[in-house]
Amino acid sequence: RLVRQDIAPYMPRMVEALLHAASDEHSEVDRALAILQPLLQVTVNECKTLSARILLAPISSALLSNVSSAVCGAIRWVLSLESSPHIGCELLAEHPEVLELLFLHTASTAPGV
Repeated sequence: RLVRQDIAPYMPRMVEALLHAASDEHSEVDRALAILQPLLQVTVNECKTLSARILLAPISSALLSNVSSAVCGAIRWVLSLESSPHIGCELLAEHPEVLELLFLHTASTAPGV
């Protein structure tokens, strides 16, 4: 638990880096993301000092991206945050712009979205 609290201030930058890396086409990057992203999502979901507000900037940027893998990564983060007991209750209620960005992708014809 101490580690979770210690890395909490760096989570927005780590989320941003993961979403940026998601646009890389190399299979090694995909495998690394498949391992790392769920671990960070658990950390975020269990950390009581994080709020949706500080994590939404990189997620919103990725949702606005034209790169389908970055969009998919952002959608996975939104789903994870929404299920968080600490963040989920405020996510869509206080940040309706996230829902708007998600709706933009419901008509997407991009592979994987």
